[in-house]
Amino acid sequence: MKLYQYHGDKGSDDYQKVIGEIQRNPNNPNMWGIRNLSDEIWNIETQDGGMKSIKKGQIAPIIAIKTIHFSNGIGIIENQKKENYFSDYILISENFGVLV
Repeated sequence: MKLYQYHGDKGSDDYQKVIGEIQRNPNNPNMWGIRNLSDEIWNIETQDGGMKSIKKGQIAPIIAIKTIHFSNGIGIIENQKKENYFSDYILISENFGVLV
C-alpha cells in the first residue's frame, strides 16, 4: 500500500506523488513498517512517548508509531484490535480520513 502526498499534506490534492509505502520486514514477515519515500523528514511519536526522525528511505515499524508528523499534516496510527497483525492497524490522516 502506498501513501500519497494528500495523505500527509492537509493542503494537497495530489493523488499521484508517492511519499511513503507500507512494507513487510524481509527478515520478519509478521512485522510491517512505513518507508519514507519523500524528501521531507517525518517526525514519529512512538507508542512509549519518544520521538524519532525518519529520513528518506528509512522505515518506521508500524507497531511502534503513535503519530506521524508530516511536513504539513499529521497521521495517527491506531490498533483497532490491540493485537499485532497488520490488518488491525489503521492510519488516520488529517487531510484524508481513514486509510486502512
